[in-house]
Amino acid sequence: MNDTIEPSLSPAPTIVGVATAVGRPGDHEAPDAVGWMERALVGALDDAAGPGGSARVELAAEVGWVGVAEGTWRCSDAGAVLAERLGLGAGGPVHTVRADIGILQQRLIAEACGAILRGEVEAAVVVGGEARARDRAIARRGGVPTETAGPEGAQPDEVIHPAADLMSDLELERDLATPATQYAIIEDALAGADGIDRAALRRRLGDLWAGFAAVAADNPTAWDRSEPPSRAIVSTEGGNRMVADPYTRSLCSQWNVDSASALVLVSTGLAERLHIPPRRRVTVEATAESNLIVPLPQRAAPHRWPAFENVVEALAAHLGVQVEEGLGAELVDLYACFPSAVQVQARALGLPLDATRLTVTGGMTFAGGPLNNAMLASVVAMAQRLRRLETNDGSARGLVTSISGMLTKPGAMMLRIGRGEPGVPGHGLPDTGVNTAGAPAPFVALDVTEESSRHTEAVDVDANLTGRATVVGATVIPTFEGHDRVVAVLRTPPVGGPVFHTVATSDAEADAVRVRAFGGAGATAHLDGQGGFTLLEA
Repeated sequence: MNDTIEPSLSPAPTIVGVATAVGRPGDHEAPDAVGWMERALVGALDDAAGPGGSARVELAAEVGWVGVAEGTWRCSDAGAVLAERLGLGAGGPVHTVRADIGILQQRLIAEACGAILRGEVEAAVVVGGEARARDRAIARRGGVPTETAGPEGAQPDEVIHPAADLMSDLELERDLATPATQYAIIEDALAGADGIDRAALRRRLGDLWAGFAAVAADNPTAWDRSEPPSRAIVSTEGGNRMVADPYTRSLCSQWNVDSASALVLVSTGLAERLHIPPRRRVTVEATAESNLIVPLPQRAAPHRWPAFENVVEALAAHLGVQVEEGLGAELVDLYACFPSAVQVQARALGLPLDATRLTVTGGMTFAGGPLNNAMLASVVAMAQRLRRLETNDGSARGLVTSISGMLTKPGAMMLRIGRGEPGVPGHGLPDTGVNTAGAPAPFVALDVTEESSRHTEAVDVDANLTGRATVVGATVIPTFEGHDRVVAVLRTPPVGGPVFHTVATSDAEADAVRVRAFGGAGATAHLDGQGGFTLLEA
């Protein structure tokens, strides 16, 4: 999506089939990633066809576009494999697309909608999946996991690549490469901005994630439905090791899962011809995204995300709603890889830290976080919930967000179920002056990258800073050598010149003890000019 897809007065693209296929630990018959995607896609086609499945063959024959989210698997053209296995396109040419890691997961949905709106196809499918749990289990038994290779030398018809790397060399060199480390530093910056101590922070994290666990317990496709309590989530007892303080394993995204999700999108005309009931059609009203890349060390205020704020403001303006209360959507599912990501998004949307208002899946710790396709599972769950939701007139909206990188590239998408034709007001809830009172807005895919670049304050980074500095955010991680290491982003004082940031580490036990007990944000440190630092007495 190089350019914004302009609003269309044509009927908006409609999701008519959804499914998530999930495995369970210990399943020795689990397929590879492409096999999981096949299962999910079969489920989505069956869901679209409805009871009896009379429209299944005709629908599959109409599919002319297959989008696949890249994962850890290696298949030359997974879309072509799936099209052949399931008879998509009735044996004719099917346009295959792969969105590489670093591309927002919702991009494939926006591209599918665009292909339908332009009249290139009448039906498209989007799918992604992983089999890391299966592969790890095979390796532990001494075996070698096999996977579908795909046609030799083949490539998808279209590959969407990220425009630039999501991470700087300095982050890779100074132990700031893992998502848990980066998000833990953002968590520390949030706590510093809020003025809360470490005990209060751990209570906040435990309560928030326990709420997510409770939602996952009611989600039949969640990977972990055990519903641990708040104290168990933040405690290091029972093998719940500390990954990056304050994040235990139970506060981190779980990507070692067997899971796949699939969506079937069609034109309104095809939905009518196949007699798909309106109550099972979920309209994609709009998507918005920013592809601005500002690595964590360059961000002036890591606890805020101006690009996400721009995304939701653009979406709100298009829909004619206010940003507050999650754009007025009845249901919201925030991309929930780590608690700090949820908090930053919730604040921008004016939502309370109440899991029942923030997720329909249970988040990526408990529902599962398969690499580069967890957002598709959120769309599946959102569509299913919207279909069941009871409102005064059967009309409701669901907001789903997505993240690429570490709070780097944000996306948001509004789904809707209910009566009315796009662009024709007066067919929804009573008029309140905002578009939630009317019919679905004309579909648009918005790109606010340029606006985000104007609103995001970036700071120059110097790897060799020396002297006094202030900690922006810090965490403590275990090293392979067996000791603790503090990793921090630091800022030079604004005295007689520009402010600079750097990334530095400390292996001093006293520094690790202090950050674990009190946090690091706001502390004063001395930089040695070689990537090391020492915390100074308060």
